Order: sequence, then structure tokens, then C-alpha cells
Amino acid sequence: MQMELHGRTLDISREGVQTLRVVYYVETLEGVDNVPKTTTGTGGGGLDLVGISAKQAEEGAQYVVTATYEGMASKGLVNKTYSWSPSESQDAIETNPNFWEIVRQFSGYEQEPGSGDWNMWPDIKGKKGGSTKNPMVGVDSFLSVGGEWKETEVVEEIPGDVWDDMWSMVESVPGGLPTPSSRQWLVLPPIVEQRGACYTISRRWKLTGEMDEAKLELARLIYRPLK
Repeated sequence: MQMELHGRTLDISREGVQTLRVVYYVETLEGVDNVPKTTTGTGGGGLDLVGISAKQAEEGAQYVVTATYEGMASKGLVNKTYSWSPSESQDAIETNPNFWEIVRQFSGYEQEPGSGDWNMWPDIKGKKGGSTKNPMVGVDSFLSVGGEWKETEVVEEIPGDVWDDMWSMVESVPGGLPTPSSRQWLVLPPIVEQRGACYTISRRWKLTGEMDEAKLELARLIYRPLK
């Protein structure tokens, strides 16, 4: 017995990557050299070998070899998928969109903005005599909410436009996710992964903080689209 086919199992991801596992019986470990480097999956699509594992059978002297192949499924099973990954960060209080309104309501700084020193006993909301302690004392940052939107698709070859729009600012993203008021999206570098005879391309967009025209113009000067 050189190599005997024992069974096959098939998995297809939401995006349309098919993973085929083929189990063989071989007489010796050297038999793994005879495992085919390619095979055919559903819809006649070609699959490439991506991994081999082998172990001795529980009974007998032969070995059980599992060959794993990957490639693109038939067109009807290929779909773009989307995911949202939220993130939070501690940002300087001076960058808060309502910073100057906070300064106005809570009597501002003892020194110049940026020093981080608030009046300990200011007049708040008309109360005189310093009877109300300033709640802004000790506050130098706030929790800023952002995140990343990702679109993943399966392709047979890496497209020529994979770098298009990277580092540019856009107003909307594909996939139906709405853009919050006064926000933009920064186009991030894509993630490219080979999966046997195909590739997965994950295009990404990072949600910005609140943007006015001045901040948007600055962002466009800092981030120059890659061409």
C-alpha cells in the first residue's frame, strides 16, 4: 500500500474560502512526499496544499496523513463581509470638542490653557464665595470613542487597486454603516493574506474624532493618499 484515500471533509467560510481536508493512509512517514500539491474543490475550483499532519494509526503500522487544501469557493458562495471593532482612548481634555464651553462654565484655568490647573474654588453657575468645589480639578483627560470598520472579500489574485485611497479622508464607508455626525473616516492600509489558491483582502477605515473644516484640512495635509 503506497497511499490509500480514507476520507474528505470540507469547510467554507462566510467570505467563501473553502478548506478541504483529505485523509490518507500511508505505510511510512516518507509517504507524505506523495501527497498531491493541488486538488479540486467545489465548483471545479483549484485548491493548493497549505499543510500536512501525520500520526501513527491506533491499530497497525500505517500512518494517518491529513492534507489541508485551500482556495476560492464557487462564485455563488463568495460574499463580502463586514465587521466593526470599537476602541477607546484617553485623550487630553484640551482636545475635547466642548473644551471652551467647559472653560466658560467652570471658570477656566488658573494659568494658560494647557497648564492643566483649574481654579479650586471658582464661581460656578452664579454661586459666590467659593462654596462649590470645581469638579474639573484633577481632570486632564477624557474617554474618546472610535473604532475600525473592515470589509473582507476573497479574490483569486491581488487586485491592482489594492492601495487606492489609502491615507485619504472619506465621508462614508461601504457596507451600510452610518457615519456619526461631524466624523470622517481615514482609509487604513489593507490586510492581505494568502489562503492557498486565493487571497483574502481586508480593507479598513478608522473613525476619526469630531472634525470641523480646519481639522479636516489639517488631516488632509498630514495624511497624503498613497498612489
